[in-house]
Amino acid sequence: MPDGGYDGNADTGYQNPLGGEPVFGSSVGWVNVSFDLTTYIGDTVNIRWDAGVDNYASSDAGWRIDDIFVTGNTPDTHQIPLAAGWNLVSLPAIQADTSIGTVLSSISGQWECVMWYDPTDPTPWESNSVYRPDALDELWDIDHKMGVWICVNGACTLDVVGEEPTITRIPLYAGWNLVGYPSSAVQTAAQTLPLDVVDMVAVEDLADPYNIQETTNLNSVTMEAGSGYWVHATVDSYWDVVNAYTEPIRQTAEFERMQGVLIRYPLGIPYNIIAEMSEDVIVYTIVANAGTQATAESNYIANGVNIANCEWIIAASNSYWTRDYGPWWITDANGDIGIVDFNYNRPRPSDNAIPGEVASYLGVPLDFMSIDHTGGNYMTDGLGISVSTDLVLTENPGYTRSQVLGLHHDHLGIDTYFIDPDANGEYIEHIDCWAKFLDVDKIIIREVPSSHPRYFHIESAVANFSARISAYGTPYQVYRVWTPNDEPYTNCLILNDKVLVPITGGSNDAAAISAYQAAMPGYEVIGFRDTGGPSWESTDALHCRTRGIPDLGMLYIMHYPVVFPQPAGAPIEVTANITAYSTQPLSGYTVYWKLSSSPTYTPLPMSRVTRNQYRAFIPGQTSGETIEYYIQASDFSGRTEMNPFMGGVDPHVFDIA
Repeated sequence: MPDGGYDGNADTGYQNPLGGEPVFGSSVGWVNVSFDLTTYIGDTVNIRWDAGVDNYASSDAGWRIDDIFVTGNTPDTHQIPLAAGWNLVSLPAIQADTSIGTVLSSISGQWECVMWYDPTDPTPWESNSVYRPDALDELWDIDHKMGVWICVNGACTLDVVGEEPTITRIPLYAGWNLVGYPSSAVQTAAQTLPLDVVDMVAVEDLADPYNIQETTNLNSVTMEAGSGYWVHATVDSYWDVVNAYTEPIRQTAEFERMQGVLIRYPLGIPYNIIAEMSEDVIVYTIVANAGTQATAESNYIANGVNIANCEWIIAASNSYWTRDYGPWWITDANGDIGIVDFNYNRPRPSDNAIPGEVASYLGVPLDFMSIDHTGGNYMTDGLGISVSTDLVLTENPGYTRSQVLGLHHDHLGIDTYFIDPDANGEYIEHIDCWAKFLDVDKIIIREVPSSHPRYFHIESAVANFSARISAYGTPYQVYRVWTPNDEPYTNCLILNDKVLVPITGGSNDAAAISAYQAAMPGYEVIGFRDTGGPSWESTDALHCRTRGIPDLGMLYIMHYPVVFPQPAGAPIEVTANITAYSTQPLSGYTVYWKLSSSPTYTPLPMSRVTRNQYRAFIPGQTSGETIEYYIQASDFSGRTEMNPFMGGVDPHVFDIA
């Protein structure tokens, strides 16, 4: 993808050979385009241009490509001090030329012998010595994956010049492995090595050169760039070494764990909804001043709200549509939970300032995405896929579609952004008026009779989602809720294990509740009339007037489930990244699995692989069986979570081929 994205898609008419593909095609004259190739460092890259014209073009039409430059950052230089005698070292950077003479050119005349241990060779020790004929040397190359012993005739400094790798996969073989550590992130061996296969590490004994110290206490070994290490593996495996470890940006989804809900007083929702929410979470209420707060508190108490679960954010506001102007939440590159702000697409300056007020009140980081947007026209799955109507393009005419996608990627970690026509055709053009993510691979979309004026538009949206692939790698499960009279049923709020649905008192309410119960087994689905508050509208109901605040100490299980048929008899690997944002250690991590024909789940402890990655292997099963499973984790903050959210009530499922 070019920096800033392409500027459009090729027209599909006139037999255009690139029809529908992202292209540069709307500009006349020369365009300066750049591509970031850093992810291909160390690889051979073939660059190809596809140029095409349709049959409507003149004889002079065509694209010309000129002035191609490949540039890079100045290679990093690392200096490794060597003491006279033997030193256990490694290369912190990728070498364009791995030959020993080139790699050790900075200490030419000072190095005498180099040794490496190859665990795949029956005679594992390989060496290169300046004191014997070349024909007797076995070792001719050194790369950044290797740990090597170097003997020098006096104190000197080895200069290592090259690009630092982003990630390096180092094979580990059963037994001892002499490896490098090509990462600028200083970590303990327990933080970086795959703990389910590594049981010992040995390091150079600086007090007794050429000898090593073995230990099973991996927390006691600090791993740094430039040093070599002995790593003992119990089975063949691999080790992914990450350079300068950072967490990828991830936007949280509405169906993840919430610690509270943001609303505004004067209210847009009835008191009975606030009372319901206050049973389980904190109700954060925006109030203009202390007097307003006192009035709100009195009314809350009079209407059965649990005042112990109420907090107050004193700030000016213009409206009660906290969904539209409230903060968007991410986990950032530092591993913190923070807020992303944007320009609210309404001329309401006090509302527009609320994300900053919330960030200040909760003490969380605040980022700003320079785009006009609104929360009612946005939903995300928590794994990099989001959806809006094309209102987001209409309201940002200064950006190309690709630039809009780029902003969401850079600030929210969104890799796939579906921008669709508004199925309702209403003035507001918000996605939450007709569709809603219920889980990573589940979506509910309103349904109307064929006589409804928007029937074909809604069914087109259903067809689009049915053909799309979720972040799990499977087609979306599309559920429907009957809204013949434009009932606002999709404008509901998911709040942990409850679903709060706006109902109208009409004959379709019961079917709407049943639709959510069928789509979300185990959840408590509760309907709420608009009695005592502003009326529910087809374009404005419960979801529009509330905004979830995620658990700032959440225990998050990132898991891409096993979804496709697995071979009979083979163990099935289940992996997950488990992150405790409370910073408390984990106290448990288990896979619960069963055959679909069995009434009970069997616990299967997971092993820590590296950092926050854990895995377990479900025993191999016979052909034709169906396996159901879920993951459960807990930490010392007292939190326990499952994936899927409701665990065994609605588990992950796959078949044995």
